[in-house]
Formats: sequence, C-alpha cells, structure tokens
Amino acid sequence: MSDARPWILAAAAASFLAGVAAGVLYTRRGEARVEQTGWAAYAERLAADFELSPERRSALRFILDEYATEVANRRRFHEARIEAQIEPELRELGARYDGYIRDSVLPPHQRARFDERSRPVPLVTAD
Repeated sequence: MSDARPWILAAAAASFLAGVAAGVLYTRRGEARVEQTGWAAYAERLAADFELSPERRSALRFILDEYATEVANRRRFHEARIEAQIEPELRELGARYDGYIRDSVLPPHQRARFDERSRPVPLVTAD
C-alpha cells in the first residue's frame, strides 16, 4: 500500500495557497472599494455629472485635497483646545481610577510599588 503522507501534505499546501490567494484578492477588492468612498467618490460623481475634462478633474481633485487638509487641520486645532479644556477633569478621573486599581485590585504589599509607578513624570522643556 502506498504512503498517504505526501498526498496529505500536497492537499494541505494547496489549501494554504488557495487561502492566501483568496485573502489577497479579498484585501485588494476592499482597498478598491475604500478608494471610491468619501472625497474620491464625490469627485468622480461631480466629474461625471458635469462631464469635466481631465484638466478640470485634476483641478477638482486638487481643490478637494486642499479642503480635506484644511478640515483635518481645523479638527486637530479644536481637538487640542478641547483636550486642554478637559485635561483637569481627565486627571481627576485618572486619579480616581488609579485609586480603584490600587485599593481594590492590588494586594496591600504591591501598593507602594504602584504608587511609585503612577507618580507624575515631570516634563522636560528645552529652553
């Protein structure tokens, strides 16, 4: 009787390679779908609706890229302001939950070590 191990290994290798190929195809299909959402889809829809020339399509993409950049910059600016405004609340919240962890989770002999690790680190400024 012939040995079945080579056939089993060949079937396993074929299954593995088929899975890799399917994963690559699925990932590429997902990436193509992501490209056509948001601003890219909007640009394509505008270009098609108004039958824009390639030069005008390029200008539209440039304008939309600039708009997206400005929106992102403003979001970062406002997020930083909001974060600065709520920082005291977040520190208080963090201290309260540190206390819960220290007093309710850690055994008494580990609490001093926890206190040492959770001490605020001074900021180093370059003047």
